[in-house]
Amino acid sequence: MIKTLTDLRKQMKVIPKSPVKKGCGGGLHIVHHPNGSIYYYGRMTVQVEGKSKRPEVQLGTNGKDFSLNEARDLWQRMKTWAKDNNREPKHFKNEVMKEKVVIPHTFGTAVSGFVNSKREGVDAIGTWHNYDRIFKQTIFPLLPPDTPLECLKESNGGRAKINKIHDEIVGTGGRHELGRRSRQQIKQAIEFATKKGWFPNNENAARPLSIERSRRRTVHHPCLNWNEIPNFLEEVTLNKCGTSTHTLLASKFLLLTALRTGALTRLEWDMIDEVNNMIVISGKTSGIKRTKENEHIPHKIPITSLMWQIIEKCKKLSSGERYLFLSNGLGKKVHADPEAPNRYFKNLGFKGKQTAHGWRRAFLTNGIDVLKEREVVIRRQMGHLPEGSVLKAYDGSELLEERYNFLVNWGDLLLKNGLEI
Repeated sequence: MIKTLTDLRKQMKVIPKSPVKKGCGGGLHIVHHPNGSIYYYGRMTVQVEGKSKRPEVQLGTNGKDFSLNEARDLWQRMKTWAKDNNREPKHFKNEVMKEKVVIPHTFGTAVSGFVNSKREGVDAIGTWHNYDRIFKQTIFPLLPPDTPLECLKESNGGRAKINKIHDEIVGTGGRHELGRRSRQQIKQAIEFATKKGWFPNNENAARPLSIERSRRRTVHHPCLNWNEIPNFLEEVTLNKCGTSTHTLLASKFLLLTALRTGALTRLEWDMIDEVNNMIVISGKTSGIKRTKENEHIPHKIPITSLMWQIIEKCKKLSSGERYLFLSNGLGKKVHADPEAPNRYFKNLGFKGKQTAHGWRRAFLTNGIDVLKEREVVIRRQMGHLPEGSVLKAYDGSELLEERYNFLVNWGDLLLKNGLEI
């Protein structure tokens, strides 16, 4: 089965002695010929004049005509047209493409192409699945895949539609991060369509306006008061909803470090510096939130004894995987879903009361009010860099010793109030 461009490149490396056929899914397949050429073909069952047929149609050549993702898109359009018109798909090329009849591209077509483009790259497996899951589980129920892209143009009222979808996703449960990510993915899918020529420039209604950026309200993620936190920590420890071990360990590590979930779930074994007792996360990692100017600066986490306990438990569950916290049921090559801690807290009964990102506020507020720690120490541990041109230029201190002491005291405070590792 040819699933990705990498699979296709491997197929192309070996020139066959006779034509070799490989499936690409959905009735699409390739035929690799002894002269090195690779042709795309599609086969589907259609009802024509009351008879069932399964004809094969040639789409084109890899590279010369289009890429694997473009072949998938064309074949999907041909199948849809053939079913709607009770015609063989070969007539699509003759009657539609030659006559230049415009077949409106849909939101689903853009999503399919965009998601397939995410199959490649360093973090392809986990990234592809996370994008696919959010589209199918969160976005498509509100913005169906058969929606014409034309409806999402700025000039056609697309911004109002997308704003409404965003608000419905956030809902009363305070799912601000999911709402942000969903809007971002809609924007990226439309950008993909724009690059393909399916959507006009400067009409992407999911893209924030400059005035929106300047006037954007600060979103306060739900966060418990200090007197409510002991009950929350006890519930996390008891795990009455029976969440997976990896999600439980990741959630406890979040409580100890206040890492953003994007960075938390992408923690890799190679990031752990046992000699210096430190986790070093690249500034380019999702969730670290560095600007282009500062992405060369890593985020460092001094490792406390409580963190080591979680790391050791992850080691016992590991068999050479890349990530500390693994996905549930998606293969051991996939990192945990960044939304997993939020779902866990929701399933414990804290929907609208405590989110993973909201815990960063608890980390800062109670670090100052309860532990009497300096704000600058806590903010540096949260990944915030010095603000202001003077500080950026001259403050090279990482405050690592103070940050380590704070993390030790913070962990002890959580233990005293109901958390068990």
